[in-house]
Amino acid sequence: MLAQPSGRLAIRWSLEHAGDDGQPWLHIDWRESGVAMPSGLSADRRGHGRELIEQALPYQLSAKTFYTLAPEGVHCTISVPVSASNAKDGGPN
Repeated sequence: MLAQPSGRLAIRWSLEHAGDDGQPWLHIDWRESGVAMPSGLSADRRGHGRELIEQALPYQLSAKTFYTLAPEGVHCTISVPVSASNAKDGGPN
């Protein structure tokens, strides 16, 4: 859907050094805009990407996810716990 000439994608991320549980978290915000969503597209539609986001990431990585189909495109947030050593030194080299 982002193949449409008017489609835009904004990805933002931030690192929270100490979340509610005292552990560092990586937050990712994926937001599409300017996308003409196909008519009849159901918010209940489940493709492989959505299954990965909503089921596999929470199971495999203890991620917290949010996924919605909006009239202008997809909005998705993913929050993943990271190890304290990677958060402190900026990650692996």
